[in-house]
Amino acid sequence: MSLLPDDPFKHLANIRKDFDRMFAAFPFDMNFFDNMLSNFGNMKVDVYETDTEVIVALVEKFAADGLETEEAFRKTLTVLKGSYAIALLDAQKNGIIFVGKNKSPLLVGVGDSFNVVASDAMAMLQVTDQFVELMDKEMVIVTQEKITIKDLNGTVVER
Repeated sequence: MSLLPDDPFKHLANIRKDFDRMFAAFPFDMNFFDNMLSNFGNMKVDVYETDTEVIVALVEKFAADGLETEEAFRKTLTVLKGSYAIALLDAQKNGIIFVGKNKSPLLVGVGDSFNVVASDAMAMLQVTDQFVELMDKEMVIVTQEKITIKDLNGTVVER
């Protein structure tokens, strides 16, 4: 069974149009699409089925470019459009959760020697009654001991 469409070149051209539209404000080198179209038979093509996969791929790409996880996550959030509430775990940085939101609910629950994230307070009421509400286009670095809120420029936000 082939995962490729009947006309892969037309499919790639449509993907490029979609990509151009989604990332119009993002300074991304589009030459790789031209290379894909001209060298299609020799290239591996990644196909993403969900927006979550695209987000993870962007974080991974920025990390491969040399950015630390926090910077790669922040850069990814600056590219995203629309509403989102995201929590990212880094397998190499145990005990840290990177979270970001825009136009979707996301709270950080503050407990005694722990912190937790959820989309609403009801999900955390059994473990804490103290919450920090995140504003749109903010990210938070959550550890067991503390939370650090930053804007998408990397500036620490005090609450």
